[in-house]
Amino acid sequence: MGTGIEEILEAIIKRIPPPQSPTDETLRALVFDSVFDVYRGVVGYVRVVSGTMEANHPIMLMSNHARHENQGGGRVYAEDACAGTAESW
Repeated sequence: MGTGIEEILEAIIKRIPPPQSPTDETLRALVFDSVFDVYRGVVGYVRVVSGTMEANHPIMLMSNHARHENQGGGRVYAEDACAGTAESW
């Protein structure tokens, strides 16, 4: 790293408090990626910060105020799921 960078980072960590978790249950989420699936359409990958996303409930994107209906949800895990073999269906 450059000269003095470690000291600057340490000062930032000491002076700026971490963000507080919201106290209400308002839905707050971040769409961080999306893909198009030929059977399901657009699939958005979302990080829910507070509240709950439920299937068949409307959502509104804050960037453009577009309204959509959440068709369902689930969880994505980053762990590898290697089965040791691969075969055709």
